[in-house]
Amino acid sequence: MDKINKLVISEILKNIPRNINPVNYLSDILCISNKSVYRRIKGEIPFTITEVLKLSDKLNFSIDQILDHGDMHRASFILQSDNSNSPEESFYRMLSYYHKLMLASNKATYVESFVTLNHIPVLFTVFFERLFKFSYYQWMHHSHTNSIKYHFKDAIMPPRILSLQKEIIASAVYTGNITYILDSNMYLSTLKEISYYYNCKLITDKELESIKKDLNKLVDWFETILSTGVIDKERSRMDIYLSSLNLKVSSAYNACDDTVTSHFFIYTIDPIYTINSLHFARVHKKWFNTIKKYSVLITRSNEMLRAAFLEKQRMYIENILNL
Repeated sequence: MDKINKLVISEILKNIPRNINPVNYLSDILCISNKSVYRRIKGEIPFTITEVLKLSDKLNFSIDQILDHGDMHRASFILQSDNSNSPEESFYRMLSYYHKLMLASNKATYVESFVTLNHIPVLFTVFFERLFKFSYYQWMHHSHTNSIKYHFKDAIMPPRILSLQKEIIASAVYTGNITYILDSNMYLSTLKEISYYYNCKLITDKELESIKKDLNKLVDWFETILSTGVIDKERSRMDIYLSSLNLKVSSAYNACDDTVTSHFFIYTIDPIYTINSLHFARVHKKWFNTIKKYSVLITRSNEMLRAAFLEKQRMYIENILNL
């Protein structure tokens, strides 16, 4: 029996509750005979890739962690949305995923997070009505194959998404140490997209002004955080750096007790991510620290640089139609 197959068997058996017969349990889930299950557990034949994926989802264990223990420097990534989901369902699933991460962090005894940002993330928009609606509208445009005539006024926020938005705001208590590295043009990509829809006459003058107001409120919110370095006075510490280099991608590394997750935002909203891929997490953290060497701390320090960064974002907002 090879090393990886032994690790797969061990991980499966370890995660089956003790009061459940593992043979009957696996037989029911995989729709195979008890004899076939026995042969797999004894290592006579390996579990198929499809079976391992199904069991990892059902038993909540990480394939990446198995590969790491097998000395294989590789990682498998998960994408929240897929073609079988409607754009509305995909957006809801993504928000739910973020919400679960927040709740897990709030309960954890140890939290460490590193984030690089080259655009405005959707979680920053939940506090601002029109900006959050634009995040939803943006996702609908990106997800629909026939969306060229989809106007901002046509984006009706589903009640369950509005309800989840309120839950996220209510549970937005940040714990542990969080380090952000920002691109100096962080607002630019979002503003260019807003300008594009406006020039296509999909956003009206009045709607544009309401979005701009929320964008300026977001800058004001940022200004408060940068001056204090905290969101929740008792439980969090936030260090925010300004990168001297252009950030090619937004990403997030999060260690929460014994779970380590790496996210990469290839799309503006929907990340690909890997859980407990320890080798990959080490590489990701090392990359983050490399970027940090070319960045300057602007929380509670470097007031002139901080003011210049904020003024630059305000200038982008004011000149949104000329970007």
